[in-house]
Amino acid sequence: MALQLIVKFLLALSVLNYVDSNLGDYQRYVEVKKYYTKKHKYNDGVVRLVNGRTAAEGNVEVFHDGRWGSVCDDEFDEAEARVVCRQLGYRDYQRVTRDSYFGQARKKFWIDDVFCGGSEYELAQCKFSGWGNHDCTPQEAAGVVCQQTNDVKSNWTTNYSTKKSSYSSYSYKQRIQDMTGGHLSIRLTGGRVREEGQVEIRVGYSDWGVICGDGWSLREANVVCRQLGLGHATYAAHGHFYSHYSHNVLLTDVECRGDEASLMYCTHTKSPKTCANHRNGGAGVICTRGLNVSVRI
Repeated sequence: MALQLIVKFLLALSVLNYVDSNLGDYQRYVEVKKYYTKKHKYNDGVVRLVNGRTAAEGNVEVFHDGRWGSVCDDEFDEAEARVVCRQLGYRDYQRVTRDSYFGQARKKFWIDDVFCGGSEYELAQCKFSGWGNHDCTPQEAAGVVCQQTNDVKSNWTTNYSTKKSSYSSYSYKQRIQDMTGGHLSIRLTGGRVREEGQVEIRVGYSDWGVICGDGWSLREANVVCRQLGLGHATYAAHGHFYSHYSHNVLLTDVECRGDEASLMYCTHTKSPKTCANHRNGGAGVICTRGLNVSVRI
């Protein structure tokens, strides 16, 4: 990685005469990138949008190791969409799409569990699970609609209902509190000790159910441990880690910042599907009552 950064720096220095010195840092970066890609067909980290009606929308693909691959929708939200659209030269993002909204993705996934701070120039500069490390299916591609002009929003809205009917897998986020009405019980089952287990939830006095393991990370696990008074999460489990997997899936694609006091303040995907990837099973956690070790997510 250090060598790669040095090479990029030297390349940038070699084209300073080509780039207008009055440009801002980001525009200079873009111009250097354009100059470099004229000499090389593609280089690692280049992104593109595929299967959209226009060049400004589609599933996100990224180039690495000589081939294109998909980006998984786990943890992919507004910050990541903004980085993608800006990397492609657009003003900003208009909408985030999930669940392969623009059609089935490539089987090869390069990026999963991506987390951007929002200031990155490229998606590949964000944190993720490592090139090619993923647990996604072709039905879980991340996508974006990028903002070109001020009238993009109205154009998208006009065609939205038609587009939605064309993709039964379309989904959108809502707060868990809005779904439960503030009546959410939570417990851990199947663990060896009370600080670990599969996460089960219940709305009111209904039957207990599970949380889909897709996209489950330490951020969500930390909220569960905190809500149960069990300290902090040391592991976010998914799959058949704890006993059997119930098909009574009550929440799908749960997403937390990590500092919430309760799972109710997180969001989930309101979708007609139950769980896109049943082999991932239900979400689970291992909590610790020990020292509060800071975990970078």
